[in-house]
Amino acid sequence: MERRSTSNLEWIALLALLAAPLAHADDEVKEAVRDVGAVLGWRLAPEAVEERCRAIDPDGAEVRKEALAGWLRKNQPLIGSVDSRVAEVVPLMFENQPPDVAIRAVREQVREMILEPVSLQSCKAVANPTHMLWKSNGLPQVQESLAALYDWQVRHTRIKELKS
Repeated sequence: MERRSTSNLEWIALLALLAAPLAHADDEVKEAVRDVGAVLGWRLAPEAVEERCRAIDPDGAEVRKEALAGWLRKNQPLIGSVDSRVAEVVPLMFENQPPDVAIRAVREQVREMILEPVSLQSCKAVANPTHMLWKSNGLPQVQESLAALYDWQVRHTRIKELKS
């Protein structure tokens, strides 16, 4: 299996918890779960951190709000791709759950992992519009993970069709 960029290893490490329900899954499924975590980590972190930091560091709220608005505007096409791919792939990974429940659960688990280390110090750091959280365009890591998820989805669908 091809290895992709590793600069988002923190998201991959956090996703070990996501893979727990899939402990008996094959390596391809586990890799796909890590890719889902990587893309959702990038996708959800700015909004989750901005929301959490409002209460922790109200003095920096306006700067973070503006930085988030800029990040969302700048990354809208890739955000849409992440949301679409996650909506297609997660239900295939968790076929024993209704799709909306599985997607919501995965997104919430990633969000909780993102917010676990958030502190006053980290909120003050991201109250700087040049902080890497607001500058991340997800390239190339998110695109690589999206491509890997598409490949996994195609393989999974073909295998399922062959079995039926």
